[in-house]
Order: sequence, then structure tokens, then C-alpha cells
Amino acid sequence: MLVSATLVGLAMLTGVAQAKPVTMTFHEKSVVDTFHDVIPCIGNGQELGTITTVENGVIHITAAGLDENGEPIPPYHITGTFTGTVTAVPDDPSLPTFTGHFTTWFGENSNQKTFNDTDTFTVIATGSDGSTLKFHDTFHVTVNANGDVTVEFDKPSCF
Repeated sequence: MLVSATLVGLAMLTGVAQAKPVTMTFHEKSVVDTFHDVIPCIGNGQELGTITTVENGVIHITAAGLDENGEPIPPYHITGTFTGTVTAVPDDPSLPTFTGHFTTWFGENSNQKTFNDTDTFTVIATGSDGSTLKFHDTFHVTVNANGDVTVEFDKPSCF
């Protein structure tokens, strides 16, 4: 998600189009997603497992317009918030299954000179053995008009 958001941002910096300004809001409810990924903060910290989320979310977009592909034209501001339940089943059967709650937020801003994206993600879950999984991540990238990344960080942490 972060890489695609960055690529979209880079594309927006180079796009020139003429369109009407737009303000849009999109809602989602009870969207289920299942994927295989790292379950942070358990075992060796790199434990893989099957993760299932059920989320509700909202995205707000304010932009100069939309291009021919429906992408926002700079300057634009986009925010999204998603929250829901999570179940994480480690591949290693000796580890507990975790169930809990997550919230993620992102914000993008772009104009003809810069693009920036900030994302946060927090999950708190309880293991089938009574243990607790608490994880937070903050990611940020800023890209200048030349396409150079001028600021970038990713700060995952268990708490």
C-alpha cells in the first residue's frame, strides 16, 4: 500500500490536466481481507501467519480535479481511516492465535512541487494463551518535484 501510494504521488507530480475541482467521500463497511504476512511482536518478531481483517473505513478527497484515469490532480489532499477486527493465525502451531482490533490512517498531500504521505497503523490483540500483541507503525515519505525522496522513515514498534 505504501509503495503504491508513493508511486501515485510521483505520477501526480508530473500530471498536468484541466478539470473541475472535486470533493469526494467513500465509505466501506464490513470489508473482509485475508492475507499471509508477518505477525509482529510475537515469537522471533518475524513470524509469518494468516491474517484476516474485517474493516469499516472512510476516504476523503479534495483535489483540483480528476485525470482521465480518475486519479486526483494536484493540488490535492486525501485522508483515509479504517478500523476493525483482526485475527492472526501463526504458521507455527506452537504459537497462539491472536484476535483483536486495529486502526489505520493515512494522509496524502500533493502540489506541483511536492508530494507527502504519512501512514499510521495500530493493532492490539489477545492471544489464545492470554498473551497480548500490541504494535504501532508510523511511516512517512516526502518527494520533491524532481522525484527525489527528501524525507523517509518507517518506525515500527511493539509496546
